[in-house]
Amino acid sequence: MQEKCTIVVGSGISGLTMALLQAQRGKRVVLVEKLPFIGGYMRRFTRNGLRYDTGFHFTGGNGGVLQQILNALDFRLEDFQISLLPTEVYLAEDGTYFRFPNQGLDALCDAMCKAFPSSAAALRRYYEAELACVVNTPLYDLKLLKDLNMFTGMTEYDGFTVNGFMDKLGIENTALRTLLPIMALCHGTPPGEASFSYHCRCSYSLDCSISTIAGGSDVFLRSFERKFKEYGVEVLTNCHIERLNISETAPLCKEVVLSNGSSLPVERIFFAIHPAEILPLLPERFISRSIKRRFDALKPTCSCFVVHGYFDQDCKVPEIYSIFLDKNDLDAFLLPGANGSSICLITSNDPANRCATFTLFSAMFADDCPPYNGEQYADFKARTADRLMKIVYERYPEYRGRMHIGDTSTPYTLQRYSPPIGSAYGTRQILAQSRIAGSLPVGNCYNLGHHAQFPGVLGCIMSAMMLNQSIQE
Repeated sequence: MQEKCTIVVGSGISGLTMALLQAQRGKRVVLVEKLPFIGGYMRRFTRNGLRYDTGFHFTGGNGGVLQQILNALDFRLEDFQISLLPTEVYLAEDGTYFRFPNQGLDALCDAMCKAFPSSAAALRRYYEAELACVVNTPLYDLKLLKDLNMFTGMTEYDGFTVNGFMDKLGIENTALRTLLPIMALCHGTPPGEASFSYHCRCSYSLDCSISTIAGGSDVFLRSFERKFKEYGVEVLTNCHIERLNISETAPLCKEVVLSNGSSLPVERIFFAIHPAEILPLLPERFISRSIKRRFDALKPTCSCFVVHGYFDQDCKVPEIYSIFLDKNDLDAFLLPGANGSSICLITSNDPANRCATFTLFSAMFADDCPPYNGEQYADFKARTADRLMKIVYERYPEYRGRMHIGDTSTPYTLQRYSPPIGSAYGTRQILAQSRIAGSLPVGNCYNLGHHAQFPGVLGCIMSAMMLNQSIQE
């Protein structure tokens, strides 16, 4: 008889983390990935001998939490070389320029007050409230993990959207209302929808400082692959679950049937995939009207149009994260039917590459693109890339003729990395809307979700750590 196994479906950063954590607990772990490779948005790619990041570009200054996470995963700290990434914002509507100090929340508050002295009192109340949201989130010390559950308690700030809280403080300056929640670009829920507490838990680390890791996501993937080999994690690519076989005596999955024709006896299943791909696998009798409404209510975050490119080899390029917005309204970029242009430029001097590279991305939804792979589609990609490059040259005229496009991608491309939607940040975390994370209607099946404490990679790792901790033997 086969040993029962823990199955992790999806090999983005949440799935990779859960697979490793379960293996560290002595479980037989099988990681199932639909694509030909593991990693999801953590997977880098190569064009003309140059390495480019897909989804992981930087991380926040998290007061030592990143080091605690790496220790918990038993990764080699010396592999993760971290450097501060200068960050700046340009608002074309009124010519506002702001450079983040990258020296902590107090330094950011002081810089904002200096830039907007007439709003200093409201700004200090804003950052006091942001800090209060974090103080009420003990996840900033993983030593407290054993005392936590999957969801934080409600605070007085959960009843306001970000925009609503700025209204409460009397902040009317449109540039300020754009700069304060600018890190919404890193979690994808617009300030008009996200609760203030959710946004602050995500933005706090990035407001404190933004850093890069030399080698980007390659460092994470190599670390996971090394640990999988050590613990015997089985990885099945080009494979997905066809069917869950449910026990006749209890609402538990006893076996999965895979697309490769094999079947596996099940102890637990952890889904680290988009909720839209989970629901069809659940037997109809387990899907209540309430569950279906919750799944149907989920709204995707934006996707992106991306330009990957490189500089002339003799061009000296400082690493920087530059944000260009043509409207003082973040909701205009992060919602479908956006009528604004948002551009983020990240330059990199990765030692693995022979020259400096850049990634230029702009919020976009699949509905903004013409049909995939037709002549109109190719023209759309060329025109969009040209428009974005012109905006960069307006700010950095010294780079004109020295930046070269290596590849472009659209929301259709992202659908291949993160099916079926290709959204950049999963589902939007809308005020008062239920999240789907933790236990599913089939008792030994779980959804990892994306945790609200941190954006991006750290949030995904944290969701796996919390769910892993919450499950009792």
